[in-house]
Amino acid sequence: MHHVTQVDVVIIVAMNLRKIACLVSVIISYSSNEKVTILPILSQSTMFSDDIVVSFGSHLLNGSAEDKHHIATLIQRFPEVQFAEYQVDFSLNLSEQAGVQNRPKAYWHNLARWNGVQKLRKKQWVFVLDADEIPNGHLVRKWIPGVYAKLTRATCYKMASFWHFKRPTFQATTLEDNPLLIHYNHLTKANIFGDSEREHLISHSQCYVQNFFKDDEDQVLWHHYSWGQV
Repeated sequence: MHHVTQVDVVIIVAMNLRKIACLVSVIISYSSNEKVTILPILSQSTMFSDDIVVSFGSHLLNGSAEDKHHIATLIQRFPEVQFAEYQVDFSLNLSEQAGVQNRPKAYWHNLARWNGVQKLRKKQWVFVLDADEIPNGHLVRKWIPGVYAKLTRATCYKMASFWHFKRPTFQATTLEDNPLLIHYNHLTKANIFGDSEREHLISHSQCYVQNFFKDDEDQVLWHHYSWGQV
């Protein structure tokens, strides 16, 4: 009869964590304006996913070059994460770009997400996040195995989140729900490119929407730190 040892327990736990990490992917739209939140979001996201793409532009929208040195340090610190650059071409007439009519600058946000989609290794459930939308990695990792079988591709899930403005102590009294969980099949270019960004993605995917989605214990799993000013 085999007696379970501490080594056995460690191996079993590691195998279970790998199984959980295989279930969901993460796309993070990033610029160096969110330097203060990129480490927390990656540290938390790597607790529950092994398919994470950080999508960033060659330049910020004010015309300055992205901080590639900082990107290089992130690549060293998170070798399991893909960092995918897209070119910001200021010569484009944004009002002529597909899907963008009333908010031309939304084109760059859409491009960041589309760039991330194309780099994903797996075609499964995907969290579509901005870099200042930070999950509670422990709670998400605990929640995913139980909820996974209940997810339906005809539904998308807007995750309830606490909203903090400028400082962690400045927390709104109401929740928001911008972080999005959606199946890969809906992440087409036509669905992604639109003035209202993630709301356009949801409406053009023709998904049923579950708003303010929480875990089975009614816990909020996300924190949004506006503009990274914490």
